[in-house]
Amino acid sequence: MRIHIFVMAVITLLCCPSSAKAAWPDNFEARIEALKLYRTDLASSISLLGGEERVRRYQRICSYKPKPYFPACEHAEWTGSDGRSVAEMAGNFYTMRCRKGYREQLSCLVSGWANGFIAGNPSKNAVDPVGAANDFRYACEKRKYGPGCAYLGDMYAAGVGVPQDFAKAKSLYKEGCDAKDSYGCYRVGRLYRDGLGVTRDLDKARELFEAGCEQEYSQACNDLAELYKKGIGVKADEQKALSLYETSCKLYSGEGCYQLARMQYMQTKERSSAGVAFAFFSNLCERGDLRSCYEVGVFHEKGGLIPVDVERAVKYYKESCSGDYAKACTHLSLMMLEKKNTYFEPNKGIGLLEKGCEGSDPEACVVFARYLETGMYIKEDIDRAIKLYSSTCENRQGIGCQAMGRLYDEGNVVEQDFAKARNYYLKGCEELYDGSSCGALGTKYYQGKKGVIKNSKEALFYLQKGCTLGHDRSCSYLGDFYAKGVIVGNDDLAALKLYEKACRINDIEACYKAGMLIVEDRIPNADYLQAWDNLKIACRADMEIACDASKPIVYQARFEGIVKNALESNKCEIWTRFNNTQKDSKTVVKINRDTISVLEGDRKGTWKIKASGMEYKTETSKKVAASTWSVSDEEGKEILALEHHENWLFQRFPDPILSFPPIESFSREQDQNRSLFFSRENETIKRESDSRCSFVGRASELGSEHCTEVQALLGAQMISSCRK
Repeated sequence: MRIHIFVMAVITLLCCPSSAKAAWPDNFEARIEALKLYRTDLASSISLLGGEERVRRYQRICSYKPKPYFPACEHAEWTGSDGRSVAEMAGNFYTMRCRKGYREQLSCLVSGWANGFIAGNPSKNAVDPVGAANDFRYACEKRKYGPGCAYLGDMYAAGVGVPQDFAKAKSLYKEGCDAKDSYGCYRVGRLYRDGLGVTRDLDKARELFEAGCEQEYSQACNDLAELYKKGIGVKADEQKALSLYETSCKLYSGEGCYQLARMQYMQTKERSSAGVAFAFFSNLCERGDLRSCYEVGVFHEKGGLIPVDVERAVKYYKESCSGDYAKACTHLSLMMLEKKNTYFEPNKGIGLLEKGCEGSDPEACVVFARYLETGMYIKEDIDRAIKLYSSTCENRQGIGCQAMGRLYDEGNVVEQDFAKARNYYLKGCEELYDGSSCGALGTKYYQGKKGVIKNSKEALFYLQKGCTLGHDRSCSYLGDFYAKGVIVGNDDLAALKLYEKACRINDIEACYKAGMLIVEDRIPNADYLQAWDNLKIACRADMEIACDASKPIVYQARFEGIVKNALESNKCEIWTRFNNTQKDSKTVVKINRDTISVLEGDRKGTWKIKASGMEYKTETSKKVAASTWSVSDEEGKEILALEHHENWLFQRFPDPILSFPPIESFSREQDQNRSLFFSRENETIKRESDSRCSFVGRASELGSEHCTEVQALLGAQMISSCRK
């Protein structure tokens, strides 16, 4: 009888496996901690964990009380020369443990990542996708390990190594979540966010993302940040998004740091924020993140923080493109398809554009389809163009839906159908959160044409949504609403903010409008530098009216910029020079922003610099601008006052855009009769010939490095003396 009952039980389990729980919570504390570490160090698309902190974490798990997780003791086996993990080395180590060694569950997880994932996601191009799925299946089904179920769910969701099956993915994610795995719960949230295999529920998605982020799973923080950034199921809140990306970044997530840098750079034009973003991108690029290498290229192409170097930018774009980062291929192609660009090569450009599309960059597919539609640089192929637009939309890329809507709006290559156009725009906007689709709808209502009645309220709604999602024209039109007082009432400050946002995204007309709000004195307490920052973008894009509007203000604006950044450098050094030789040269001054350290002479010591004013005046043949500065001791007692001067010779060089600032900046010597001159060209400081005045050590001139004009002149004054 007992044997019969046992046999029936076995048959029941075999016939009805779904009734048995596949996984349960792990109670091995050291392995739980190891999983957290491995997700940061090995499963992340790019991890910034390294050095002593990384070693310390592994050692802690290796010596965990009461029982350690011993594989962590072998972390040197997958440590590269830079002190960071090498995914391939870790994969080799743990694949042996999973498939031929101990068959231990966490080892199988790492083996699955190494063999089935690329850049943190399942990929058909990975080393062994089928083997990876089997690794996860073993961990889930044989070892009843919740995280194994969750990652097997990833394989089913992506259709990598197994057939795509969202219902199966949901079931596996839920198994992981029920076994207290934060990743499994987070992935259930993603299904609810996208409506894949479940009814879409943004509230549930947000709750699960919040839970995952609270448990320090960085990707959950990133996805929660995206909800707030784009206003998906919540009120858009850029500061909340920034805070969440910062949390993720502090968890050593390269993705979190990348998104934080992008948001900071797009949100503000402050040089300090740009500098932080550039540092993040440079660090991530060195770690092999091709997106960040592309962003470093953008910095070199646009300049501002660093000198413009298009050749170097192209080098970064080529590096990213050759590594199959599709967006870099697309950007390179657009440079080659621009007639005014020195890199104009349409045949190569079309080829790179097609490569970008094949690499799943939706912008590349839509732009490539546009060339097929028009027959420019490539043989016209309307059917292929429509297929590309349509497939991009079907693959849940809103930019493709916007393109399909445009086709039905225009009616040139398909039969005009405004209802279909609107439906495509709605899908792109409401379902796929594409700013260009929202902008297209808003524009239709704004202009009152192409199948809709002019409706300012509807226009406002969709333009606001489009702007939140980063569509430049939506922000620009929305700025018009506030500037003209349509529906929302006049608010020039709100208009300026919107125009500047559109300008940063790349709407040239919005740059002009932003600058003109300040030039026309509609913005309280705004300075000409802010106006010039906007107008110069439009001017450099050959908008003649922007150049004309800039000329009356640019001299003062650029001087304001010199003063604003006067104490920017934190590594200014000044040294003595003797008749262009290195003999007896020595460093005599170091300046860190507003702190000046004098190393030689009567004023040896540490002092503080403070700005005290600016003024402008026009003389017969030139305009003169002056800034005044003081140097004080620790008690605030002033020991030196400095006037820094810039000249614009408008009679000889009438265009300030081209002729200011000049090569030299200068200040008056202490006797007010002679001047010190700083050369921007070679970073030297010289004086007018006068035997009564000399630099410390009777140096003939001073050399400098990494100094601003004001820092160089102040440093020179501190080591200069004049006899009466």
